Amino acid sequence: MAPHTEADRVALLAQSLALFGNQVGRGVHFRADGAHHALNLFVNIVGASSASRKGTSFARVREVFKAADASIADRITSGLSSGEGLIWHVRDTSPDNAEPHGVTDKRLIVFEGEFGKVLRVMARDGSTLSAVLREAWDTGRLNTLTKTDKATATDAHITVIGQITRDELRRYLAAVDSVNGFGNRFAWFAVKRARLLPDGSDWPDLASCATRLRRAHGEATAFGLIERDAAANELWRSSYPRLTAARPGLMGALTSRAEAQVMRFAGIYAVADGHGRIGRCHLESALALWDYSERSCMFIFGEDVGDPVADRTLKELRKVGEQGLTRTEIISDVFHRNLKPGSLSDALDRLRDANLAFSAQEWDPNGGRPAERWFHHSAR
Repeated sequence: MAPHTEADRVALLAQSLALFGNQVGRGVHFRADGAHHALNLFVNIVGASSASRKGTSFARVREVFKAADASIADRITSGLSSGEGLIWHVRDTSPDNAEPHGVTDKRLIVFEGEFGKVLRVMARDGSTLSAVLREAWDTGRLNTLTKTDKATATDAHITVIGQITRDELRRYLAAVDSVNGFGNRFAWFAVKRARLLPDGSDWPDLASCATRLRRAHGEATAFGLIERDAAANELWRSSYPRLTAARPGLMGALTSRAEAQVMRFAGIYAVADGHGRIGRCHLESALALWDYSERSCMFIFGEDVGDPVADRTLKELRKVGEQGLTRTEIISDVFHRNLKPGSLSDALDRLRDANLAFSAQEWDPNGGRPAERWFHHSAR
Protein backbone atom coordinates (compact mmCIF):
# COMPACT_ATOMS: atom_id res chain seq x y z
CA MET A 1 0.00 0.00 0.00
CA ALA A 2 2.76 2.42 0.95
CA PRO A 3 3.74 3.79 -2.50
CA HIS A 4 0.10 4.56 -3.28
CA THR A 5 -0.80 6.70 -0.28
CA GLU A 6 0.56 9.63 1.71
CA ALA A 7 -0.02 7.70 4.95
CA ASP A 8 2.95 6.59 7.06
CA ARG A 9 3.92 2.97 6.45
CA VAL A 10 4.17 2.37 10.22
CA ALA A 11 0.54 3.44 10.59
CA LEU A 12 -0.42 1.07 7.77
CA LEU A 13 1.56 -1.79 9.33
CA ALA A 14 0.41 -1.37 12.94
CA GLN A 15 -3.26 -1.14 12.01
CA SER A 16 -2.97 -4.06 9.59
CA LEU A 17 -1.53 -6.23 12.35
CA ALA A 18 -4.29 -5.10 14.70
CA LEU A 19 -7.04 -6.00 12.22
CA PHE A 20 -5.51 -9.40 11.43
CA GLY A 21 -5.09 -10.14 15.14
CA ASN A 22 -8.78 -9.44 15.59
CA GLN A 23 -9.73 -11.51 12.56
CA VAL A 24 -8.24 -14.75 13.91
CA GLY A 25 -10.25 -14.62 17.14
CA ARG A 26 -9.43 -15.53 20.70
CA GLY A 27 -8.63 -19.20 20.12
CA VAL A 28 -5.17 -18.44 18.72
CA HIS A 29 -3.01 -17.62 21.72
CA PHE A 30 0.28 -18.03 23.56
CA ARG A 31 1.01 -18.45 27.25
CA ALA A 32 3.33 -16.24 29.27
CA ASP A 33 3.97 -16.91 32.94
CA GLY A 34 0.82 -19.02 33.03
CA ALA A 35 -1.43 -16.34 31.51
CA HIS A 36 -3.45 -16.78 28.32
CA HIS A 37 -2.62 -14.08 25.75
CA ALA A 38 -4.82 -13.73 22.68
CA LEU A 39 -3.59 -11.72 19.69
CA ASN A 40 -5.82 -8.68 20.10
CA LEU A 41 -3.85 -5.44 20.01
CA PHE A 42 -4.46 -1.96 21.34
CA VAL A 43 -2.59 0.51 19.09
CA ASN A 44 -2.57 4.28 18.98
CA ILE A 45 -1.40 6.35 16.03
CA VAL A 46 0.05 9.69 17.14
CA GLY A 47 0.56 12.51 14.65
CA ALA A 48 -0.40 16.02 13.58
CA SER A 49 -4.10 16.65 13.14
CA SER A 50 -4.47 16.30 9.36
CA ALA A 51 -0.98 16.53 7.93
CA SER A 52 0.03 13.10 9.24
CA ARG A 53 -2.75 11.35 7.29
CA LYS A 54 -3.80 9.21 10.28
CA GLY A 55 -7.37 8.86 9.09
CA THR A 56 -6.21 7.99 5.59
CA SER A 57 -4.06 5.18 6.96
CA PHE A 58 -6.99 3.44 8.65
CA ALA A 59 -9.26 3.94 5.64
CA ARG A 60 -6.69 2.28 3.39
CA VAL A 61 -6.15 -0.67 5.70
CA ARG A 62 -9.87 -1.15 6.25
CA GLU A 63 -10.42 -1.18 2.49
CA VAL A 64 -8.00 -4.07 2.03
CA PHE A 65 -9.47 -6.13 4.87
CA LYS A 66 -13.01 -5.43 3.71
CA ALA A 67 -12.09 -6.81 0.28
CA ALA A 68 -11.02 -10.01 2.02
CA ASP A 69 -14.00 -10.21 4.36
CA ALA A 70 -16.92 -7.84 3.93
CA SER A 71 -18.30 -8.73 7.38
CA ILE A 72 -15.43 -6.89 9.07
CA ALA A 73 -17.38 -3.66 8.54
CA ASP A 74 -20.07 -4.96 10.90
CA ARG A 75 -17.49 -5.47 13.65
CA ILE A 76 -16.07 -1.93 13.57
CA THR A 77 -17.57 0.57 16.00
CA SER A 78 -16.63 3.85 17.63
CA GLY A 79 -17.84 6.22 20.31
CA LEU A 80 -16.40 4.73 23.51
CA SER A 81 -18.22 6.41 26.37
CA SER A 82 -18.54 3.84 29.17
CA GLY A 83 -17.45 0.40 30.22
CA GLU A 84 -21.07 -0.74 30.17
CA GLY A 85 -21.47 0.43 26.60
CA LEU A 86 -18.40 -1.51 25.49
CA ILE A 87 -19.63 -4.69 27.17
CA TRP A 88 -22.97 -4.31 25.41
CA HIS A 89 -21.30 -4.81 22.02
CA VAL A 90 -19.93 -8.24 23.07
CA ARG A 91 -22.50 -9.20 25.73
CA ASP A 92 -23.35 -12.76 26.73
CA THR A 93 -26.79 -14.30 26.55
CA SER A 94 -27.92 -14.07 30.15
CA PRO A 95 -31.06 -13.23 32.13
CA ASP A 96 -28.89 -10.80 34.10
CA ASN A 97 -28.34 -8.69 31.00
CA ALA A 98 -30.89 -6.02 30.24
CA GLU A 99 -31.32 -7.62 26.80
CA PRO A 100 -31.44 -11.45 26.97
CA HIS A 101 -30.15 -11.91 23.42
CA GLY A 102 -26.36 -12.01 23.43
CA VAL A 103 -23.77 -11.50 20.73
CA THR A 104 -22.50 -14.56 18.89
CA ASP A 105 -19.35 -13.11 17.30
CA LYS A 106 -17.26 -11.69 20.14
CA ARG A 107 -14.73 -10.07 17.81
CA LEU A 108 -14.97 -6.29 18.01
CA ILE A 109 -12.82 -3.52 16.52
CA VAL A 110 -13.11 -0.15 18.24
CA PHE A 111 -11.78 2.65 16.06
CA GLU A 112 -11.46 6.06 17.69
CA GLY A 113 -10.21 8.71 15.29
CA GLU A 114 -10.43 11.31 18.10
CA PHE A 115 -8.92 9.37 20.99
CA GLY A 116 -8.62 12.54 23.04
CA LYS A 117 -12.38 12.35 23.60
CA VAL A 118 -11.97 8.86 25.06
CA LEU A 119 -9.29 10.07 27.47
CA ARG A 120 -11.53 12.90 28.63
CA VAL A 121 -14.35 10.42 29.30
CA MET A 122 -12.01 8.26 31.36
CA ALA A 123 -10.98 11.20 33.49
CA ARG A 124 -14.54 11.62 34.80
CA ASP A 125 -15.29 10.44 38.30
CA GLY A 126 -16.91 7.03 38.34
CA SER A 127 -15.96 6.10 34.78
CA THR A 128 -15.57 2.32 34.35
CA LEU A 129 -14.14 2.51 30.83
CA SER A 130 -10.47 2.23 31.76
CA ALA A 131 -11.03 -0.83 33.96
CA VAL A 132 -13.14 -2.60 31.33
CA LEU A 133 -10.59 -1.89 28.59
CA ARG A 134 -7.80 -3.31 30.74
CA GLU A 135 -9.77 -6.54 31.20
CA ALA A 136 -10.51 -6.62 27.47
CA TRP A 137 -6.79 -6.63 26.73
CA ASP A 138 -6.02 -9.15 29.49
CA THR A 139 -8.71 -11.78 29.60
CA GLY A 140 -11.78 -10.91 27.55
CA ARG A 141 -13.97 -11.50 30.64
CA LEU A 142 -15.86 -8.27 31.19
CA ASN A 143 -18.39 -7.16 33.76
CA THR A 144 -19.41 -4.13 35.75
CA LEU A 145 -21.96 -5.68 38.12
CA THR A 146 -23.51 -2.35 39.05
CA LYS A 147 -26.90 -2.23 40.73
CA THR A 148 -28.57 -1.04 37.56
CA ASP A 149 -26.55 -2.89 34.90
CA LYS A 150 -25.17 -6.40 35.28
CA ALA A 151 -24.07 -6.91 31.70
CA THR A 152 -21.26 -9.41 31.30
CA ALA A 153 -19.16 -10.75 28.44
CA THR A 154 -16.90 -13.78 28.20
CA ASP A 155 -14.31 -14.57 25.54
CA ALA A 156 -14.57 -11.05 24.15
CA HIS A 157 -11.91 -10.40 21.53
CA ILE A 158 -11.61 -6.62 21.42
CA THR A 159 -9.11 -4.64 19.37
CA VAL A 160 -8.72 -0.90 19.90
CA ILE A 161 -7.25 1.45 17.31
CA GLY A 162 -6.90 5.05 18.41
CA GLN A 163 -5.62 8.16 16.69
CA ILE A 164 -4.56 11.31 18.51
CA THR A 165 -2.26 14.31 18.25
CA ARG A 166 0.86 14.50 20.36
CA ASP A 167 -0.34 17.61 22.21
CA GLU A 168 -3.69 16.03 23.11
CA LEU A 169 -2.02 12.88 24.31
CA ARG A 170 0.39 14.74 26.58
CA ARG A 171 -2.45 16.89 27.91
CA TYR A 172 -5.04 14.24 28.66
CA LEU A 173 -3.26 10.96 29.36
CA ALA A 174 -1.78 12.04 32.67
CA ALA A 175 -5.24 13.15 33.79
CA VAL A 176 -6.48 9.59 33.40
CA ASP A 177 -4.57 6.77 35.06
CA SER A 178 -1.76 5.99 32.66
CA VAL A 179 0.47 4.45 35.29
CA ASN A 180 -2.22 2.07 36.54
CA GLY A 181 -1.81 -0.10 33.49
CA PHE A 182 -4.15 1.47 30.97
CA GLY A 183 -1.49 3.21 28.89
CA ASN A 184 0.93 0.28 28.77
CA ARG A 185 -1.65 -1.96 27.13
CA PHE A 186 -1.34 0.24 24.07
CA ALA A 187 1.51 0.30 21.59
CA TRP A 188 2.11 3.94 20.62
CA PHE A 189 3.33 4.91 17.16
CA ALA A 190 4.44 8.41 16.16
CA VAL A 191 3.74 9.02 12.48
CA LYS A 192 3.93 11.73 9.84
CA ARG A 193 2.95 12.13 6.22
CA ALA A 194 5.20 9.82 4.24
CA ARG A 195 5.15 11.45 0.83
CA LEU A 196 3.44 14.10 -1.29
CA LEU A 197 1.06 12.85 -3.96
CA PRO A 198 -0.54 16.04 -5.33
CA ASP A 199 -2.11 14.14 -8.23
CA GLY A 200 -3.10 11.14 -6.16
CA SER A 201 -2.09 7.63 -7.08
CA ASP A 202 -3.65 4.57 -8.62
CA TRP A 203 -4.76 2.23 -5.85
CA PRO A 204 -3.37 -1.26 -6.49
CA ASP A 205 -5.57 -4.20 -7.38
CA LEU A 206 -6.85 -5.58 -4.08
CA ALA A 207 -7.95 -8.95 -5.44
CA SER A 208 -4.68 -10.82 -4.96
CA CYS A 209 -4.07 -9.23 -1.54
CA ALA A 210 -7.60 -10.09 -0.44
CA THR A 211 -7.12 -13.68 -1.57
CA ARG A 212 -3.92 -13.97 0.45
CA LEU A 213 -5.61 -12.48 3.51
CA ARG A 214 -8.53 -14.91 3.28
CA ARG A 215 -6.16 -17.85 2.96
CA ALA A 216 -4.00 -16.66 5.88
CA HIS A 217 -7.10 -16.18 8.04
CA GLY A 218 -8.42 -19.62 7.16
CA GLU A 219 -5.13 -21.25 8.08
CA ALA A 220 -4.75 -19.23 11.29
CA THR A 221 -8.11 -20.27 12.74
CA ALA A 222 -6.81 -23.85 12.86
CA PHE A 223 -4.02 -22.85 15.23
CA GLY A 224 -4.56 -22.91 18.97
CA LEU A 225 -1.61 -22.54 21.29
CA ILE A 226 1.41 -21.07 19.48
CA GLU A 227 4.95 -21.27 20.81
CA ARG A 228 8.43 -20.16 19.76
CA ASP A 229 10.70 -22.52 17.88
CA ALA A 230 14.31 -23.14 18.97
CA ALA A 231 15.80 -20.28 16.95
CA ALA A 232 13.19 -17.82 18.20
CA ASN A 233 13.76 -19.00 21.76
CA GLU A 234 17.46 -18.23 21.47
CA LEU A 235 16.69 -14.69 20.31
CA TRP A 236 14.00 -14.32 22.98
CA ARG A 237 16.38 -15.22 25.80
CA SER A 238 18.95 -12.70 24.59
CA SER A 239 16.32 -9.96 24.19
CA TYR A 240 14.40 -10.58 27.42
CA PRO A 241 16.66 -8.60 29.80
CA ARG A 242 16.32 -5.47 27.68
CA LEU A 243 12.56 -5.88 27.27
CA THR A 244 12.01 -6.23 31.01
CA ALA A 245 14.49 -3.55 32.15
CA ALA A 246 13.03 -0.70 34.18
CA ARG A 247 12.76 2.64 32.39
CA PRO A 248 12.23 6.05 33.99
CA GLY A 249 9.28 8.37 33.80
CA LEU A 250 6.02 8.16 31.93
CA MET A 251 7.82 6.59 29.00
CA GLY A 252 8.83 3.72 31.29
CA ALA A 253 5.28 3.29 32.58
CA LEU A 254 3.87 3.14 29.05
CA THR A 255 6.39 0.55 27.83
CA SER A 256 6.38 -1.72 30.87
CA ARG A 257 4.50 -4.53 29.08
CA ALA A 258 7.16 -4.81 26.40
CA GLU A 259 7.54 -8.59 26.53
CA ALA A 260 3.79 -9.24 26.16
CA GLN A 261 3.44 -6.69 23.36
CA VAL A 262 6.38 -8.18 21.44
CA MET A 263 4.95 -11.67 21.73
CA ARG A 264 1.55 -10.51 20.45
CA PHE A 265 3.24 -8.89 17.45
CA ALA A 266 5.30 -12.02 16.84
CA GLY A 267 2.27 -14.27 17.13
CA ILE A 268 0.38 -12.26 14.52
CA TYR A 269 3.38 -12.26 12.19
CA ALA A 270 3.63 -16.05 12.55
CA VAL A 271 0.00 -16.98 11.95
CA ALA A 272 -0.31 -14.46 9.10
CA ASP A 273 2.69 -16.27 7.60
CA GLY A 274 0.85 -19.58 7.89
CA HIS A 275 2.91 -20.92 10.79
CA GLY A 276 1.67 -22.34 14.07
CA ARG A 277 5.05 -21.63 15.68
CA ILE A 278 6.86 -18.33 16.05
CA GLY A 279 10.11 -18.37 14.09
CA ARG A 280 13.14 -16.15 14.44
CA CYS A 281 12.08 -13.92 11.53
CA HIS A 282 8.68 -13.31 13.17
CA LEU A 283 10.29 -12.36 16.46
CA GLU A 284 12.85 -10.14 14.74
CA SER A 285 10.01 -8.28 13.02
CA ALA A 286 8.15 -7.92 16.32
CA LEU A 287 11.24 -6.57 18.10
CA ALA A 288 11.83 -4.04 15.33
CA LEU A 289 8.26 -2.78 15.54
CA TRP A 290 8.41 -2.56 19.33
CA ASP A 291 11.69 -0.65 19.09
CA TYR A 292 9.88 1.91 16.93
CA SER A 293 7.07 2.12 19.49
CA GLU A 294 9.55 2.70 22.34
CA ARG A 295 11.29 5.43 20.39
CA SER A 296 7.88 6.93 19.66
CA CYS A 297 7.16 7.09 23.41
CA MET A 298 10.48 8.82 24.03
CA PHE A 299 9.70 11.32 21.27
CA ILE A 300 6.19 11.95 22.59
CA PHE A 301 6.82 12.06 26.33
CA GLY A 302 10.56 12.52 26.78
CA GLU A 303 11.29 12.45 30.52
CA ASP A 304 7.76 13.35 31.62
CA VAL A 305 6.39 11.38 34.55
CA GLY A 306 2.77 12.40 34.06
CA ASP A 307 2.55 14.69 37.10
CA PRO A 308 2.33 18.44 36.30
CA VAL A 309 4.34 19.53 39.35
CA ALA A 310 7.02 16.89 38.79
CA ASP A 311 7.29 17.58 35.07
CA ARG A 312 7.61 21.34 35.54
CA THR A 313 10.16 20.88 38.29
CA LEU A 314 12.20 18.52 36.14
CA LYS A 315 12.15 21.01 33.28
CA GLU A 316 13.57 23.74 35.53
CA LEU A 317 16.19 21.41 37.01
CA ARG A 318 17.30 20.50 33.50
CA LYS A 319 17.55 24.20 32.66
CA VAL A 320 19.76 25.18 35.62
CA GLY A 321 22.05 22.15 35.27
CA GLU A 322 24.76 21.73 37.90
CA GLN A 323 23.51 24.75 39.85
CA GLY A 324 20.42 22.86 41.00
CA LEU A 325 17.54 24.31 43.01
CA THR A 326 16.63 24.17 46.68
CA ARG A 327 13.10 23.36 47.74
CA THR A 328 12.60 27.00 48.68
CA GLU A 329 13.75 28.14 45.24
CA ILE A 330 11.44 25.67 43.53
CA ILE A 331 8.46 26.82 45.60
CA SER A 332 9.11 30.56 45.22
CA ASP A 333 10.87 30.95 41.86
CA VAL A 334 9.25 28.15 39.83
CA PHE A 335 5.74 27.95 41.27
CA HIS A 336 5.52 31.41 42.88
CA ARG A 337 4.27 29.78 46.08
CA ASN A 338 1.16 28.52 44.28
CA LEU A 339 1.34 24.87 45.34
CA LYS A 340 -0.92 22.58 47.29
CA PRO A 341 0.60 21.35 50.60
CA GLY A 342 2.64 18.22 50.05
CA SER A 343 2.50 18.34 46.25
CA LEU A 344 6.18 19.29 45.85
CA SER A 345 7.33 16.52 48.20
CA ASP A 346 5.27 13.99 46.25
CA ALA A 347 6.67 15.30 42.96
CA LEU A 348 10.28 15.15 44.13
CA ASP A 349 9.79 11.64 45.49
CA ARG A 350 8.41 10.59 42.10
CA LEU A 351 11.39 12.10 40.28
CA ARG A 352 13.82 10.38 42.63
CA ASP A 353 12.06 7.02 42.27
CA ALA A 354 12.24 7.36 38.48
CA ASN A 355 15.98 8.18 38.68
CA LEU A 356 15.33 11.51 36.97
CA ALA A 357 16.50 13.73 39.84
CA PHE A 358 18.58 13.50 43.00
CA SER A 359 19.21 15.66 46.03
CA ALA A 360 22.19 16.67 48.13
CA GLN A 361 22.46 18.34 51.52
CA GLU A 362 23.89 21.85 51.43
CA TRP A 363 25.36 22.83 54.77
CA ASP A 364 25.08 26.39 56.05
CA PRO A 365 28.57 27.72 57.00
CA ASN A 366 26.91 29.79 59.73
CA GLY A 367 25.55 26.70 61.42
CA GLY A 368 21.99 27.07 60.22
CA ARG A 369 19.69 24.31 59.07
CA PRO A 370 21.05 22.52 55.98
CA ALA A 371 19.18 23.03 52.71
CA GLU A 372 18.18 20.25 50.33
CA ARG A 373 19.31 21.07 46.80
CA TRP A 374 17.85 19.14 43.87
CA PHE A 375 19.52 18.34 40.55
CA HIS A 376 18.58 16.87 37.19
CA HIS A 377 19.96 13.33 36.84
CA SER A 378 22.39 14.47 34.11
CA ALA A 379 24.26 16.57 36.72
CA ARG A 380 25.66 13.50 38.50
